Amino acid sequence: MESSPALDVFAIGYSDGHIRLLNILHNYQYFTLRAPPGPITCLSFRKDASQQSFHMLSSGDALGNVHLWDLTNQRLLHSLHTKNTTRAHSAPVTRVQFLPNEPLLVTSGSDNTLCSWTLDEADRAVQKNILQGHKQPPIKIEFYDPLGHYVLTSGLDSTLRLTCIDASRHHRSILINNGNHQHNVTVATDFDVNYLRHGDWHNVITIQRDSSSVELYNVQKNARSKKSAYRDLTSHGTSSSTCLSHCGNYMMIGRSSGKLEKWNVQSVTFKQEFKNDKSDDKHVHAHSGIVTCCTIDNQNKVVISGGFDGELKFWDLHSARLLTKHTLPTSISKIKKSKINSNLIACACDDHNILIFDSNTHHHIRTMKATSKVSDLCFSHDARLLVACMMTGDLKVWDVVSGSLVDWINVDVPATSVSFHPEGLYLATSHVGQVGICLWINKMCFGDGVVLQNAFASVRVDLPTCGEVTFSNRDLKIENGDRERANVKKRARELMSDGDDESQDEMEMDHVRISNQDLELKSARLTLLNKELNSMVHLSGLPKNKWQSLLHLDQSRSKNKSKDDQIVAPFFLGVQQGFTPKFKRRGLADELEGDSNGDENDSLPIVFDSNSDSSEFIKNLKSQNVDLFLKFIKSVHIKQIDVAIRCLSALDQMKQHILFLDFLIGALRLGRDYDLVQALMNLYLQVHGELISKLDGGEFFEKLDELRQCHEDCWFRVHELIQNDACMIRF
Repeated sequence: MESSPALDVFAIGYSDGHIRLLNILHNYQYFTLRAPPGPITCLSFRKDASQQSFHMLSSGDALGNVHLWDLTNQRLLHSLHTKNTTRAHSAPVTRVQFLPNEPLLVTSGSDNTLCSWTLDEADRAVQKNILQGHKQPPIKIEFYDPLGHYVLTSGLDSTLRLTCIDASRHHRSILINNGNHQHNVTVATDFDVNYLRHGDWHNVITIQRDSSSVELYNVQKNARSKKSAYRDLTSHGTSSSTCLSHCGNYMMIGRSSGKLEKWNVQSVTFKQEFKNDKSDDKHVHAHSGIVTCCTIDNQNKVVISGGFDGELKFWDLHSARLLTKHTLPTSISKIKKSKINSNLIACACDDHNILIFDSNTHHHIRTMKATSKVSDLCFSHDARLLVACMMTGDLKVWDVVSGSLVDWINVDVPATSVSFHPEGLYLATSHVGQVGICLWINKMCFGDGVVLQNAFASVRVDLPTCGEVTFSNRDLKIENGDRERANVKKRARELMSDGDDESQDEMEMDHVRISNQDLELKSARLTLLNKELNSMVHLSGLPKNKWQSLLHLDQSRSKNKSKDDQIVAPFFLGVQQGFTPKFKRRGLADELEGDSNGDENDSLPIVFDSNSDSSEFIKNLKSQNVDLFLKFIKSVHIKQIDVAIRCLSALDQMKQHILFLDFLIGALRLGRDYDLVQALMNLYLQVHGELISKLDGGEFFEKLDELRQCHEDCWFRVHELIQNDACMIRF
């Protein structure tokens, strides 16, 4: 159901594909639109300023169709469709929405697609932009380029996608074309990418489920190779693992029969097979079982392979000679190498252990304990951290140097794949049953001096979810009131054009009703606004040099001090002030004038003498009105503020100090003038720090502890906002 711009008129869609236009006030049906078969899921009226502003309706159904209706002529105007299909979406349409004052229609569907359509003069929609992700959850993710702008993913929908995660660049999600062989392509269970050869030849290889071939893709050309690394399924078995060399010229293919093969990427030709020495092993193939994983070191010298037989083997890439063999107690599920500047190899076993080897010396150097079976793992950009995701929903981070666990996160949905940003900024994860990619911020890059500490327990983290936006009753009341007020004004203009007495009376009643509603809406808006303002932290709005000068008054005095040698006069001679100081003779008239001036000065009211309870500073403190005292502080000179704080009396059990602390506590709790309050608190602690250190216990210390707690709470709110803004700007 969708409300129209006209008063009391609604469009209602039914499961049989019919759309009825009703006046709910008078219980009257205008007409019925009959759409092609399919339950109606969403509706939207066009509201821009064109000639057909109030005469067009869009509808979406469960079959993925989006229709445009001409309400004036009660007919179907146009059906939207993409370039290669006859429908707007390949799954049920979840939302259609005309943008206000724009000839644009935005549609979204269950196929994880968001489309925008532009309406031309003939009211035909042309697809303008499309944002699309995987229709089914991704199972493998990997950062594509060295700068980490793009993420390459393979999903259960048998597609490879290149998604841009950098908002400063053009945000897009590219479907890597499968050529004319799309009907032969199944789910890509594993892939490897090499950015070095992205402009020369195919730089992405994939292995398919229950297939003996390995497919090659060129991401830059968005194309699939006509050739594939195919071997006979009966004699060689299915492809179980694959990897690319660092130079991008060779690829390794591990098969379910235990064979390990080397292929040339450019020509897609078989080069050689890695075999055991017959005198050493009973089986000729590289492994006696499935080759579950393989990789090539960063120096293009050593091939590392792991199998279901629990053997980890190091081979020479060029001669295919076996260099070293490690027999592990259980089978090996994953092997990952570190980035370019390291030679570490991480090996995940089925006994929940992660072993780290050196690819140069072939020695075992570290062992990490996991909580359950490891689904994926990766190194950080500098090989300092090792990240692993488990089937129990745990994400663990180890410090490779010390071998200690430094972070432990538990999520409700287990992760299926992890990948570290090439520059160490983010960690990308994919999860079971979720089509989105989660990005985790690296606290070592965005935090303030983060120190790695041992993690002894997991921290529960809820993953972000997409759902309906809920509004409070107050928000709905304001929105509905605005809409009703606009409709009443429109009706008033129509009634004025009629000119009869009954219409005038009805118009006056509407004005009385709308005026009462305006008062209620204004009250609701003020309540909502006050609630939002009270939750914010405000700045003083003073010039920056004023509140900053409170902290540097001593430096200002030293800079303003005259550098010329002053004439020091005897105590019985006066000095005439001016550009050139001179001695003056003090006569009787001067003495009388001086005495009268002195009496006059003594009779002036005391403004900043904090030792006196009659000073304005103390009077405003005793009022316990934060806003009034802040207004008073802003109206005086900073030197007078400095003198007043320095002259706070310590008599009567620090009464004046306690009043000042009460003011600071109240200002921090209300979030008032955060910058000015921080400067006042800093100046107070600098001036009276020695006195505070000599005291022990009492009401004054309770106020100090309360001030500390309020300061921490307020700073936590400000610091969180600053970190969020910095993170979004950097992202």
